[in-house]
Amino acid sequence: MTATTKKVVIIGGSFSAILAVKILVGSKKTNNINLDISVVSPSDKAYFVIATPRLLFESEKVDDTLYDLETTIKKYAKGTNHSTTYIKASAVDVDLGKQVVSLSSGSKLNYDNLIVASGNRSEHPAFKLGNKTDASYTIESGKELAKSIRSAKSIAVIGGGSTGVELAGEIAYVYGQKKNIKLYTGSSQPLPSLSKSVGNKATKQLQDLNVEVINNRRAKNITKTSIEFNDGSVEKFDLVIPAFKYTPNSEFLPKDVLDKNGYVVTDKYFRLENYHNVIAVGDVISMGVKSLVDLMYFQKAGLENVINYEVFENSSTKLKEYKQPGIMLVVPISKKGGVGSVYGWSLPNFAVSFLKSKDYMISKSADSLS
Repeated sequence: MTATTKKVVIIGGSFSAILAVKILVGSKKTNNINLDISVVSPSDKAYFVIATPRLLFESEKVDDTLYDLETTIKKYAKGTNHSTTYIKASAVDVDLGKQVVSLSSGSKLNYDNLIVASGNRSEHPAFKLGNKTDASYTIESGKELAKSIRSAKSIAVIGGGSTGVELAGEIAYVYGQKKNIKLYTGSSQPLPSLSKSVGNKATKQLQDLNVEVINNRRAKNITKTSIEFNDGSVEKFDLVIPAFKYTPNSEFLPKDVLDKNGYVVTDKYFRLENYHNVIAVGDVISMGVKSLVDLMYFQKAGLENVINYEVFENSSTKLKEYKQPGIMLVVPISKKGGVGSVYGWSLPNFAVSFLKSKDYMISKSADSLS
């Protein structure tokens, strides 16, 4: 049988995009289909952003968390019948009917299959890669933030999720006795998705590090040095750090395939409802819990099957429905440990230390990015 070639475009250059490349070029059931894969990302480096709260204070380790994207995708394609090309650009438009991706460079890419793996971005650019900027911008933003933290005497961290709690803990571990540090959770406790007992444990650990934890006050307007709350009151600080808002990198897609928050709506098999040749995965999709654990242990199996079915046209492949896992969260609160929960079971401090707080998984970053 004569081999055919299909064009696959992947939008994104981090965890989910690299996972998609690995699955595509590693498939054993190619159905005599060779792939011409283009990976589109404004960043030519994949960056282990998970470690940002620690890297703010240990910048000498940043180089250990950066991986050349072109080298990575070519390494996985070597020895296969597939080819990979890295394109440094942003996607600005997708015509789903004509199957064309328009790039910030002005060029256009035709595709047979499209994989949207563009992730989401944070309010503060230090915590996530942006949709139009490269890793160097994120890293420099982190350096500027670290500099501001060093010089500030009063610091407010806004957000009681994992990023806010981790950041407040890291700041306090380094500067706790020298600075006035407040964490505004915006909820009834830190880590509101977890049990009250875990929230209380997090509060105690933060307080032991000299962090003042303030619940049930929601910010209305935020500047670099002030917070206006919903009740109209205003508090001023030397530094205010937003650590609570994420925006999906999906502006290039038609609005009718996005939910009200801009996340991509898919079926249970990661396909767009009316365009099954388009797959979306990772933090950009509306379902899921927006974590590396979810991607690698729950989304991955479904992604493998739908790629075999849609890209390699193996109609005998049984699609695997994605089922959102229970809450699994490991939150370091400094090098001393932290809190966590797996399916409702609270993790002991030593387990959090072993899993993440010891080195923020920097030593294992290559597993997912290289």
